[in-house]
Amino acid sequence: MQRALHSISIFQRRIPKVVRWAAWTAVASCLVVLCAISRAQGSAATGAKMVDISGFIDPACAAAITDGQSHPLSSCYSTLADARRRYPESSELGQEYAQAVIQSALDSMGAAGGTIILPCGVYLANTAIRITDNKTLQGSGDCTVLKKSGNDSLLFLTGSSPILRDVLVDGSKDQGHNGIDVAVNGATGAVIRDCTIINAGSNGISIYRSTKTVVRSDRLRENGHTAILALQNVDSSSIQDNDIDIPASANEAAQGVQFRSNIAGATADRNVIGFNRITVGTRMGYCVEAAGTGGGPAKSDQVVHNQCTLTANALGGYSIADAVGTVVSSNTMDANEFNAIYTGIELVNVNQAVIEYNVLVGHGKLARGIWCSRSNIGDNIRFNLIDEIAAAGSGIDIKTTIAGETASGNRIDDNVIRFLEPSPDTKGLWLFCQPGTTCNNNEFAHNAVLNDGPSSGQGIRLDNYGTMQSNILQGNIMHNVTVCIAAKKDGATQDIGNECTLSKAASAQ
Repeated sequence: MQRALHSISIFQRRIPKVVRWAAWTAVASCLVVLCAISRAQGSAATGAKMVDISGFIDPACAAAITDGQSHPLSSCYSTLADARRRYPESSELGQEYAQAVIQSALDSMGAAGGTIILPCGVYLANTAIRITDNKTLQGSGDCTVLKKSGNDSLLFLTGSSPILRDVLVDGSKDQGHNGIDVAVNGATGAVIRDCTIINAGSNGISIYRSTKTVVRSDRLRENGHTAILALQNVDSSSIQDNDIDIPASANEAAQGVQFRSNIAGATADRNVIGFNRITVGTRMGYCVEAAGTGGGPAKSDQVVHNQCTLTANALGGYSIADAVGTVVSSNTMDANEFNAIYTGIELVNVNQAVIEYNVLVGHGKLARGIWCSRSNIGDNIRFNLIDEIAAAGSGIDIKTTIAGETASGNRIDDNVIRFLEPSPDTKGLWLFCQPGTTCNNNEFAHNAVLNDGPSSGQGIRLDNYGTMQSNILQGNIMHNVTVCIAAKKDGATQDIGNECTLSKAASAQ
């Protein structure tokens, strides 16, 4: 034993640290593989299995299941009782034969579940295909097409750990069919992965009253409403690495990803929306919305590392409402193809949020880089870059609206705000307190407000029509502005060590 310990000691002294790290990484990787093998063996031991769909095709029925043509059960069976002898879950003779075959294969698996493999082909369904406990429906990529020929949800995931993988789901909106492509309802640990979800009359994916849902590496295109909508007790879900496109032709309120508690007593907590690439072109659309509107406040959600592109008349990048402890970090937003003038990040009734390291590029079209409205308490807005805001716009805007609201205890630190368009009303940092509201103990520190265009704009502006006390302006830098700090009806703000370079036109006055 002592010899072994001595050998380890020599290894640690003589081998470079990076080599030792690589060696231990290799050992750890081997352990991971062994664990994976062990898990796979355990799954096999419980009875989980792979099922060949061909075994569920009735040899007496000449109808095909992969040609994308309508083949109702009535083409093979004269009565519903005849059809049910082969496919017990059949609901009517008008049901598509391909759907009956797939459903029968899924239902054949026991409680341990298993995997149905669908070869390439176009499978038509006019009623929902149900994926339940521990069952996986897996295609062969985009050549496996599940296509809607009715108005039901095309796929319905429920129970524990239902999985959909590697298929193209076509909602046939262009053929007049309505509804959702994929519905997750009452599920725990549902997974939708590596799928293409297109052409839904309504939402691409809808998640209701489900926890620990994973939507990953999917492509959502040309759907009629929100790409991924989650409502009512939707907690601990992961929406990551998806490509989402909301065209201008979608419903005007369509969002890229939307999480809401939605009704009294419901939750939308601890969800992660990250590393998605989202394009939105609808008039009321945001790339991401995480809100507690209608229910309890959304708690501890994370919106991180997303890429947002605004086109046409989209409303904005990221909207957080009625929330506590939300993290919005390291996201981008680009409004290069954007026609309207609105918001990069919107915070409405948000407490203790962290908004950091985001890059918002407005190309002169964003009215507000970061907009905090209604009551916002204890938020941390730091290390963000807000570039090229619109004329008469504002970089970071904190504004109360209705009597009784509070915007207090917020920290606005180390942000960079840049504007180019000439306007005397452009504001780098703006605190606006309406009558009957309170705006106390906010700190604006070490921010840079840069005007790289013609002489215009205000560095910092304070408008007080309510109660505004003990706010701090410290160490901010303002360059080429016509007004450094404009304070209206405010005599209690501390102005400490701010630096300002007035434009030549302002200096001459």
